[in-house]
Amino acid sequence: MSTEVSKLLALILEPNTTYRDVMRLYYEESSATVDSFSYTFWCRAINRAHTKLYGEKWYDKKSHERAHANHLGAIIKQSTESRNLAARLARPVGLSMALDGDALDLFVALVARDHGSPDDITRATERIDGLRALLSNSPRADTAFAAFIADWRHVAIVELARRGDFSPDPAWIGARLLPSVDPADVETCLERLLHWGLLARADDGRLTPTGATLSTGWDAQLALQHHYAQMGQLAVEAIARATPAEREIQGTTVLLSDDDVRVIAARVRQLVSEVLGRDDVNTGRKDVRVYHLGVSLFPVSGE
Repeated sequence: MSTEVSKLLALILEPNTTYRDVMRLYYEESSATVDSFSYTFWCRAINRAHTKLYGEKWYDKKSHERAHANHLGAIIKQSTESRNLAARLARPVGLSMALDGDALDLFVALVARDHGSPDDITRATERIDGLRALLSNSPRADTAFAAFIADWRHVAIVELARRGDFSPDPAWIGARLLPSVDPADVETCLERLLHWGLLARADDGRLTPTGATLSTGWDAQLALQHHYAQMGQLAVEAIARATPAEREIQGTTVLLSDDDVRVIAARVRQLVSEVLGRDDVNTGRKDVRVYHLGVSLFPVSGE
């Protein structure tokens, strides 16, 4: 299971949470689910966010990367003020964790409260209280998007709800997902989907997709990385779990020109558009299943 941004959002709303707690949870969850994740990997994501925000890199020499990675680890591991996150780094770090909007502002305020001047601490505390109240009552769409795609079950349940024989019973849903999901976890997913407005519950208890969409915010890179890592793992498992008639998994590595890439990318977009069109055609049918179509085209060598 990939890192759930929703876990960060839940933690950041707790009254006694510090910015170190948020960073620690993010690192632990990411390390447990993404094999290549490390402090160095995280530093590179922070560096990209820093460059995007300020127009300059956090560091520009490879030799400095290890020192920054060690410093990042020290911040997370120590509960004392001997190692602090610089105020200027607060927003890039928050963005690297796929926080956005009010949740990002809240993380920045937590950093300011931790080691600012007395006046800074007072202002930050007031800001934190206000943002927590706002997020608790009305979560932003951009943070909801990151949480939505952080767990493949959210997407699968919304699609499953289009079936004509769909049941809102968590046990029914959990038994039909592949791999199967515990009913308690399904119940949690349903609560989130209802809260985000992606599912609606009728008076008779039926659940139906609303057709609503969520905004990605301006930077959802890490959330998308986790999503694609999840789907890639499901594809690996499908080789053994699904029969050849139920799946089609192809891949090749080939020399391509820039013109080739543009042509192939256009064809991929056309294919995805055509497949999406089947959603409306198949809504309400009982003889349908939820499938994932994943097509990737990316370079594995430099120029």
